[in-house]
Amino acid sequence: MIYLLLSFLIGSSIAFTEEVTKISCALHIHSSISGGKNSVEQIVAKAKEFGIESIVLTDHLIREVEFGLWPLRKVLKLTKTYPSVFRFGIKNYLKTIEKISRCYPDIILVSGVEVTPYYYWSVEENNLIANNLHTHLLLIGLEKEQNYKRLPVLGNELGSGLFNIKLILLIALLLILSIVLRSWKLLAISTVLVLYNYPFKSLPFNQYVNRENIAYQYLFDYITKTQNYIISIWSHPEATNYEKKTPLTRIGKLTVCTRTIPYEDMLVTTKGYDGFSIFAEGYRKVGNPLGIWDFILKEYIDGKREKPVWCYSEVDLVEVDDEIYFRKNILYVSSKTYENVVRSLKRGNLYAVWRNKDRELVLNNFRLNDDTAVFGETYDIVSDKLKIEFELNFSDNKQEKVKIWIIRNNEIVYNQEKLIPTKVTYYDKTFAKKHSYYRVFIQGEYPHMLATNPVFIK
Repeated sequence: MIYLLLSFLIGSSIAFTEEVTKISCALHIHSSISGGKNSVEQIVAKAKEFGIESIVLTDHLIREVEFGLWPLRKVLKLTKTYPSVFRFGIKNYLKTIEKISRCYPDIILVSGVEVTPYYYWSVEENNLIANNLHTHLLLIGLEKEQNYKRLPVLGNELGSGLFNIKLILLIALLLILSIVLRSWKLLAISTVLVLYNYPFKSLPFNQYVNRENIAYQYLFDYITKTQNYIISIWSHPEATNYEKKTPLTRIGKLTVCTRTIPYEDMLVTTKGYDGFSIFAEGYRKVGNPLGIWDFILKEYIDGKREKPVWCYSEVDLVEVDDEIYFRKNILYVSSKTYENVVRSLKRGNLYAVWRNKDRELVLNNFRLNDDTAVFGETYDIVSDKLKIEFELNFSDNKQEKVKIWIIRNNEIVYNQEKLIPTKVTYYDKTFAKKHSYYRVFIQGEYPHMLATNPVFIK
């Protein structure tokens, strides 16, 4: 654990020096704990069957929608809850993961959760709408009960909210005065204040006022300051299947609905998170060559962000019927251990792939000036020239044309269609010894795609 924490503190400024191997990782998996079809053990058994070596379990932390009537919102309220880690019990969740990990020692099981940090209500005609209910984040690497209990998300105000000390003292003073002065008015006022504010803990946002710009950044800032080893990923930022109003229930003449507009712009307006899911719902506007991701990476190169942003491939098992191996992350690790898996996820030492049931794109032997390089790392290039090369094929060695892009600092420097298997070689004729990034994006016949995380030249 000390090695893991130190590697996080060091960051991406030091390149790998040891030999590396590749392992496959399925990320964003829901079990029956939060509404999934399969138990944790069934999921791990299925992963083993299909050659998945690591699983990132991300059951919903809290699945709750609450609406209260003003001015006694915390008393006169309607709450709808669904299966989640909180309902199952955080201790039970962690014990389940620990137990299954012992039963399947060859599968590395990483604990995490999917969270809805924030949503807000609006009224449109006869519709009461919960907006942003499906704006989701994946938080990975939470190993202790307290890691979960202190997350500042709606529904967890009791564990993560801040006490309003001034208000508590004011109410206490009013209660004392009502007794001393025998004033029923003061007693009534203090009683209403108690009912309205209990349990006197709150976050700097709630579901009754639209403050989304504060809510998500507040979570990232909290993680950065207190639990920096947690990996934070924007999930399905371009998903369109939630943007229409979806009815949930009725309250009198009101139809309660949910609606979430694609939120790819949030990747630009927030900072401090680790990455986003490029496959399946993040490659059109965000991950495509010269998309939002390249804009963000250029911000990092220009010193406008403290750390880079990584891409990941997510299964989102539950929301879709795809197999667990359809979208994978290929991690670069020095050895197959829990610490190294989490380290690679945190540092972006991976490429993301989307495949079908028959085959997948495979990238091998990525090299800079004939030296092995690992995605997510930073390299000092002594030479005045830069050569990037790698091998590309399908897992079944079938020949097929694919489009290949190499992007440098928000500029396409290589764009070719090639028949694979092939070896790609690119010479950067305009190479300058300055802070730069290079990433690769490959697209074949749908759904075959591959996206690498960038390598950095410093």
